[in-house]
This record gives sequence, C-alpha cells and structure tokens, in this order.
Amino acid sequence: MLASGSVDKSVRTWNPDNAKDAKSLGNHGASVYGVAFSPNGKLLASCAFDGTIKVWDLEGGKELKSFSTGPEKGPKDGVLQVAWGADNKTLYACGFDKYLHVWDALEGKELEHYGPAPDDLYGLAVSKDGKNLAMGTDEGTVKFWDVAAEKVLWTLTAHKAPVWALALSPKGDIFYFADTVGRRIYRYDLDRQSGRLSDRRLFLEFTPEQGQPDGMTVDEEGGLWVCHWGGWGVTRYLPGGRTSMRIDLPAPNVTSCAFGGEDLRTLYITTAKDDMTPADAAKAPLAGGLFAARPGPRGMLEPIFKG
Repeated sequence: MLASGSVDKSVRTWNPDNAKDAKSLGNHGASVYGVAFSPNGKLLASCAFDGTIKVWDLEGGKELKSFSTGPEKGPKDGVLQVAWGADNKTLYACGFDKYLHVWDALEGKELEHYGPAPDDLYGLAVSKDGKNLAMGTDEGTVKFWDVAAEKVLWTLTAHKAPVWALALSPKGDIFYFADTVGRRIYRYDLDRQSGRLSDRRLFLEFTPEQGQPDGMTVDEEGGLWVCHWGGWGVTRYLPGGRTSMRIDLPAPNVTSCAFGGEDLRTLYITTAKDDMTPADAAKAPLAGGLFAARPGPRGMLEPIFKG
C-alpha cells in the first residue's frame, strides 16, 4: 500500500499495482506535508501546514485522532515530518514550531517535547538501528541526536541556507546532506559509536542546467538518489560520485523520492508545481504529480525512531 498527502489537503491510500485503485481517507485544513505508516501497517499518521496531526484507521478507513502541535493552528505551528515508534503508539513530529514532539498517538496526548531549536525543523533522517536522528533547520544547521541519551551530539553549521534533505548510508557510516540553494551535496564519515562526523568533502556540485539538489534516498547498494529541483529528473550516484543512472520526468521540479512496494524496488517520486507561470505549466501539465519507476536497485526499509 502507498499513502500520499497533497497541497489539495487530502490524504489518500493507493494500490501500487493499480493506479486507479485509490481511496480518500479525508482532509486536513491545509496542505499535507508528511505521511507515515505505523510498523504494524494498521495506522497512518499525516501532518499539515495548519499544525494538525491526524491518525487514520486503515482497515476501517476512518479518522481516529486529530491533534495540534500548538495553541494556534497556522503556519507558526505547521508540521513537516512524522515518524512512528516501535510500539505502534508513540509518534514523533517536527516542523515550524522548532520543537521535536513526542505523542501518544492513540490518546492524542503529548508526552514530551524537545527544543526549541534556533529555527524551523525541515529535514529528517533516522539511522537504520534507530539510535540516532538527524534534523535539518531553516537556519542551515543539522542537529544530530543520540536518541537514548536525549541529547544533541553535534550541530553542523556549514550551510548558509535551509537544510531540506538528509540521508544516511546503508551501514550508517556515511552522512550526506544537500545544500539546495548552493547546488551542492556534501559527504561526511560518521562514527557510529560516538556519532561524530569527520572528513567533510564536497560530493557533488550541480550546474545551473542540472537544477538544485532536493530530496534524497539511499538504496541497499549504497547508491544515492537525488531529486533535481528545476532539473526534470532523479539521478543515482555511486559512493565515489560517478553517475550511475538517471530517470527523466515530465515535470521540472522534483522534490522527493522513496523506495516502496513488496520488494522495495519501486521508486516513488514526488514533484511540485509551485511558482510555475501559466506558460511553464502548459509545458509540463503533469507537474505536481506522483510518479513510480522500477530502476533495478532495491531500497531499504525506513528505520523506526525508537525514542
């Protein structure tokens, strides 16, 4: 099953084998930024620009809970990311209010929150073993957490613009992050024991024709898949930086990608139609759509944030 959330405020589930088999669960009051399945596959969480989080019963196709990160529903409290705990009950969320929130999703009760960060929290990546969490901020920093100790191990300050995209290698020993505005992707060595980064180096630098690096994911072979904002596609890069494969798309602004399907060999790709002129939209009528491809390499299951 595939779940999607949209700027049209809706939350839907899909059968990957039949694109026409789609079901609408319901709507938020604003654009939906994130969706996440519970580990047992029975629940879906969604989050939106108005600061709301909703929990959906997939079997019954109904809303179970709706709650907000703050007293004022609006852009101030918009939620960008959600992730489940292993107990199918604990839910983590972050976004525009600068806090990492911990919820009892079944009761709609906030258990804890950490912060505030100096600025909004955008990107999110979890290590495969669930021990570490990385979050990108609007001010251009990356916070790397020791989850069990509930503390920030380090703060990366190399960026001069918001950090939207983060990725960890399959072994968890390489850390990638994209400087979207600067058109660059950097690579670090990551010590799994201490959580320390070392040997910062430039991994890729995009030309204006390639657009800007946006969302990223890593496959089980270590290939890094990078979405091109303004570049009409997704490119796979080997750990050494060499181009391995490219998927061209009928949409210029490619935002994010993730592997799914029963064999984890289907790459789902999201695009945007923000800020497009009528003329640009006419040239790319499928902009804003969700695409699927079967490129060959197998993805990895997203790790569960254990808290």
